[in-house]
Amino acid sequence: MTEYKDNAFIEKYIPSPEVKEALYESNRVFSDWEKATIIWNSSLDYSAKLRELELLRNNTLDEALMRQIDERIIYEQDAMKLFKENNKGFVYVLYSYEMGPEGYLYGYYGSFDLAWKDGIDAGYDMEGFCIKKHQILNDDSERLQGKIVFPAIDKNGSSYKGRVVEMNLTEWKAGEMVFDEKGDLLSFDSSELSRERACAVNDERNSRFEYSFVDFPNPFKQWENVRIIGLPAVDDEVAGAVVSTQTEWQALIDEADSEKSENVYKDARICVLEWGPELQYRDLKAIMPIYLTRDDRNYCNSLSDRNKVMIGHDYGAAVWIQPVNIDIKDRITNKCVHEVGMKLSIDFFFFMNILQEGFMKFFDPKLEVNAKRYTKAFSDGGRYLTGFEIEVLEPNFFTYEEIKGVIDYYEKLLADFDRWYYSEIELLDARNVIKVMELLKKMLKLCPDADYISVMS
Repeated sequence: MTEYKDNAFIEKYIPSPEVKEALYESNRVFSDWEKATIIWNSSLDYSAKLRELELLRNNTLDEALMRQIDERIIYEQDAMKLFKENNKGFVYVLYSYEMGPEGYLYGYYGSFDLAWKDGIDAGYDMEGFCIKKHQILNDDSERLQGKIVFPAIDKNGSSYKGRVVEMNLTEWKAGEMVFDEKGDLLSFDSSELSRERACAVNDERNSRFEYSFVDFPNPFKQWENVRIIGLPAVDDEVAGAVVSTQTEWQALIDEADSEKSENVYKDARICVLEWGPELQYRDLKAIMPIYLTRDDRNYCNSLSDRNKVMIGHDYGAAVWIQPVNIDIKDRITNKCVHEVGMKLSIDFFFFMNILQEGFMKFFDPKLEVNAKRYTKAFSDGGRYLTGFEIEVLEPNFFTYEEIKGVIDYYEKLLADFDRWYYSEIELLDARNVIKVMELLKKMLKLCPDADYISVMS
């Protein structure tokens, strides 16, 4: 029995309020093994993780877990010693985060201590930094087994004063440390120890506590709007829509419960389609439910000059696009239209000025469901709609093939990337058009069984 009380453990390691509530309602008690898994994969900084694991190891009665935690701690200690002290034939490369999260190259160093000191100075005690360690080869026989490294430094490189010329580094590195602005270690990985030792603790199999599957509850339904929380590298304002279904989640849990299951910790994730405030289109992202919370904000006129489209419903001046099923009747009213799947909200004036032309090219007023649209929005008591309606809160229906035609039309229009801002569409508008078309393609793929696509404002 550990010193942890499960409520305290849940509050510390489970960011999602909805997942916490589900855990409390089910009176879920994590085993020591599950706690070790959650601690190792948590957003705690590197040093804190090791301290928490050691504390758990000293209080558990699970001998297998004790042995594995000992293996992990010893491995990390040995790797850390090599990273800092084994500088013969290696170079330490410092990246400062002063200019942003990507980091910029600050310099090359022959010792870890010097790189660490300059890392603190580079950030002025305000920004973090990263130190990567790379091997320098003068003889191929020196190459670390099974690894690819970059060639030796150009001897003339030191003649560049006042600036650093970045070498052609490959993706592989001997190790990497990420620090906060005070120089405290946040994360560490290493490839310097033998392959046998690395495989003993880093091989992703569910027999290791680091990778074991934990069956968290998933309270999020498909197409609920959510925000990402509790991940240091992700802004809490990043929003998205859940794509995975409860049926898919239950199938994952059932598979993990089977004796032959090979599921590991990272498999306990659901798909979320982010939209965020950024211009660039974001694809599906697999996120654990413990890092999500429902986005209950009422969006109203939230779209901006830079971001013209979001996943979900904006109650302001917007055009809404969504798959629908329709009850076919002589008079098709809004009561006959049933929304299903993913919804997009597009800035109304952006749609009017940029997108309406393309949608009207593929709108078929003679399509049965369009010809039978009936509204009572007018003073004459009611009438059939005959054209493309954009200002009366009435839907315009498109087949999937017609929406594909719209996508193809705009992709061809913007095919000449270099001339976006010289043509009919300005640069920001062009980027937003691309984002809309990518999201429409995602909508068709993720919601293949609806009757039609509705476009209304």
